[in-house]
Amino acid sequence: GGGGVSSHPPTPLPTATSGSSEPGVVHAGLAASGTSIVVHVGQRLVVDLAEHWTAPAARAREDSVTAPLQPLRRGRAQGFPVPGPASATFTAVRVGWAVVTAKTDYACLHAVPACALPQQSFTVTVKVLPSPGKGAGPLPVPAPS
Repeated sequence: GGGGVSSHPPTPLPTATSGSSEPGVVHAGLAASGTSIVVHVGQRLVVDLAEHWTAPAARAREDSVTAPLQPLRRGRAQGFPVPGPASATFTAVRVGWAVVTAKTDYACLHAVPACALPQQSFTVTVKVLPSPGKGAGPLPVPAPS
């Protein structure tokens, strides 16, 4: 495998907006790879890739976060080896950072001898913010001294 991974945080982009008539849905495709997307708790993120991509998967940006604390929950998903375009729908369930990834895959890569097709990676960093109007809640009140 050859692709390098950058260790610096991505440059934040403006809040992604839905390009469709579906309220509360943010769409990302192959062109979004390498960018950051902002969604709010309760919104859905739909990732649509091309054929020969694995189903997009999400994990918290911090590897120590357990499954129940993941900011994104994956619903419908499909990808290689199923024919057709890869896609996945995620629901933003809690505030935090997540990384959505996928890679190209081909049947010939699993054959003997394997083909020499280069693999590509798709990565999007997702910042999940509180629902609009919800805020993060009140600040704690210090205990009297």
